[in-house]
This record gives sequence, C-alpha cells and structure tokens, in this order.
Amino acid sequence: MITPDRHRAIQDVLLARLNAEEVLEPKAFLELPARESYRPAVETWAPGVGAVQVNGVLGKRMSQVDLACGGCDIDQVGEALAEAEGRSDLETVVVWFDSPGGTVTGIPELGAQVERMGKTKRVVGYTDTLMASAAYWVGAQATDVVATPSAQVGSIGVYLALLDSSRAFEAEGLRVELFKAGKLKAAGMPGVEMTAEVREHFQAGVDEVYDDFRGAVSHRGLGQEVMEGQVFSGRAGAENGLVDFTVNGPAELVEVLRRLG
Repeated sequence: MITPDRHRAIQDVLLARLNAEEVLEPKAFLELPARESYRPAVETWAPGVGAVQVNGVLGKRMSQVDLACGGCDIDQVGEALAEAEGRSDLETVVVWFDSPGGTVTGIPELGAQVERMGKTKRVVGYTDTLMASAAYWVGAQATDVVATPSAQVGSIGVYLALLDSSRAFEAEGLRVELFKAGKLKAAGMPGVEMTAEVREHFQAGVDEVYDDFRGAVSHRGLGQEVMEGQVFSGRAGAENGLVDFTVNGPAELVEVLRRLG
C-alpha cells in the first residue's frame, strides 16, 4: 500500500545501486547508525500537546539498511505512540505524517492502536506533505484528520506488481524447471508463466486487503468514488470527507486544538 511514484523512486535507487560500477564495501553497512537512532521521539509542541513524526516508507521490523534508506519502522512508531499515551502531561497527540504508505503487514494493528488511543486522548492525524495509502489507513483512525491545503492525502487502494519474465527467459533459451508440492507454491517465481489460477490467487489477496482498507475508513462515510486509489490535495480531501479540516501549519493546528478544547 504505497503510492506508485514513490515505489518507482525506490526501484530507481535500488537499480542505480545494483548497476553502479562502485560497489559499497561491506563495512559501509556496518557503520550505519543503530536502529534505535531512527526511533521516532515524542515531541512537545505546546503545553498538553505532543507529536510523533511518521516519516518515510512504512514497514515492519525494518533493518538498519531499510531505515537508512528512508524507511519508518511500524513497531518503533507504535512504541512512541504508547509512550505518548502514557504521559499524563499530554492531552492531545498529533501523529505527524510524511509518508507515501508502505507494506500491508502491521498497518491494521497500528491503525487499531491509534483508534484505541482516541478513547483516552485526542489523537490527530496530521500532514503538511503526504499521508497516503497505508499512512492514510493509520491516520484516518485518529480523532481528527487534518492537512494543509496543499498536502496530499488518500490513495485508498492496494496493488501488487509481479513481472512475468517467462517469455524473456524463453527468448534467451532458458527454461525454469520447477519442482514443488502445493499447486500455488512458488507462484510468481521469475521465469515461470503466470496461469489463470495464479492470477486469481493474487487478485483475491489484493481484494481482501482492499476490503479491509475500506472497512477501516468506513466510519468517515466516504463514497466509493474517492476510494479508487487516487490522491487528493488537502483542500479537496476536506471537500470529499477524507480530511476534517485544513490548517496552514503546526502553529495554526495547535491554536485550533485549543479552541476545540
């Protein structure tokens, strides 16, 4: 659950690394900062108002390399939110997103954590940049969803892209001999032609997650027409129910929250 443009950007970076003449030495990976250094911190924006930043592509149990490349570990976000929930000096917690989404695993659970927090504190899903796909799933569980007018929100949808390279293999005079047990084992393996049964299997998985996604945001009363994978500006998001209201930045958000009480 990630916006296609960010997905392509990640692919471009990886391909550039793979095709580069200069290869990183193994020690370069050993010198990466420890995983703990990427942990989101609970910031204090104003008396009674704290914030947890969620920046980058979301994934569960990310490695140091993943985090160094701009990833955001779902478990670390959850721990930061739990810390904020436990602080008696905070009445409101802003979950501040700059994320195109990410993997499916762990997102429903993180969204459920945000929803539970809303029973004891005011929780605000906020973005002044991007809260899309899996990030919107999580942010939409907050008490309030807020964006700046030019931010981007939405992308309610799911996709899975697989490359059928069987013809390319055939053109090169190659053929994969696959020995397996279980008719769907190794489905999508490079060099193996996609069958109708395999396509149906993958589509069913995508449909299942999509149904869960729509169910998770159904409390907002969104129409199907805004849940077709498209991204909206914050202003258009407010007009279509994805966002409760817009502000011009964190300072205005804090002021609005004070008025709301």
